[in-house]
Amino acid sequence: MSKNSNEWVTGWTKKEADKLLGEIKVALNKKNIKISRKDKEYAEIMNIEPSIVDKYQYLDSLATLFSSSLLSHNKSPVFDDIINYLIDFSIFSDEPSEDIKAFALGLACSAKNYTDISNIDFHKIINSMDNLSDEVLDSAISILSYTSNLEFEPYIIKYKDHTDPEVRETVKEALENFAFMREKQNKTTNITNQPQSKLIRDIKAMGYSLASIEDLTSLNLDLKSKSLVSLLLWGLKSIEDEQDKAFIVKCLCIKGLTQVSETLLNEFENASTDDYKCTIGNSISIISDISILDKLLEIVINKNHGMARQMIVHGLGDYRSKEVRKILLSLLADEEVLEQAIHALGKMNDRSIIPHIEAFTNHSKENIRSEAIKAVEELKKSPTIQERKIILD
Repeated sequence: MSKNSNEWVTGWTKKEADKLLGEIKVALNKKNIKISRKDKEYAEIMNIEPSIVDKYQYLDSLATLFSSSLLSHNKSPVFDDIINYLIDFSIFSDEPSEDIKAFALGLACSAKNYTDISNIDFHKIINSMDNLSDEVLDSAISILSYTSNLEFEPYIIKYKDHTDPEVRETVKEALENFAFMREKQNKTTNITNQPQSKLIRDIKAMGYSLASIEDLTSLNLDLKSKSLVSLLLWGLKSIEDEQDKAFIVKCLCIKGLTQVSETLLNEFENASTDDYKCTIGNSISIISDISILDKLLEIVINKNHGMARQMIVHGLGDYRSKEVRKILLSLLADEEVLEQAIHALGKMNDRSIIPHIEAFTNHSKENIRSEAIKAVEELKKSPTIQERKIILD
């Protein structure tokens, strides 16, 4: 790919995004791919067909870009094109691998964490659901749920007794999300007097173009935007709707914006939904504020927070302290955050961690195996104890 994950976070132009879309099309439509010995070894470790290694690794790299918030603060239609292409590829392409199709659709689903997906037409998924494999169907149900469009609910309910337990669990989560949305729509409030409206008016008065609270993700916020940050923090404290608050949290997702850390921690502790907690956790992870490290460690060892801890655990590798190392190693026994703990340990620059991770290179789940393999490879680049002594001398 033409840029690394850090460079993709900001500074998008339509030309660059179009180029990424072109790269995706080329990568996913390769035919007669030559299989190297290294590909065969990787396939054996990951328990996948050697013929899909090339595409699998490309999608894995694309997933890393997505998880680095490459779509944050961008609402250009070109992102709709990327999401639409991933959906079309998963449903309509002649790709023989169901694993690759499911992976691609899962990426389209994950985009909801980083950008607005309200303009995507998801009806093509509905029309194809009965013909999808279990792997792709699971991703399809997830993406329909994330649209928060209640008209999709009847199409999901019919799979609640599906033979695949993972599909049944995804349906359960989707129906819970729809129930939350229905409750929200049934509320009768005076829109003009809501703090959301005041926040939008005040931001527009500062010279920003803003039509709705969703447009916050298009603001070019930086560390110098002190007045705007103050307004956004007021919004977080004044607004009650967590889906609206999530747009503010995404807007505050700027590395080094430490003045918002305590507020985000408070939001996390008082959040009522895992979705909102996950959004907060992602922003906290990217801000990377060492002054709140002790509180972050308290959160990640508290299993009551469940999977909402994932993005916080994901970012702990940036701190590299003995206490962080100890806690991350303990989290290898916690399935809910296992993948993220492995990722974080892979950034610790400590070869002694390798034996703790190597066992997971044969894990039953592909995502765990993949993360473990990458972590081990990264840790092998770390200096040995002797090399460290030479550096210190």
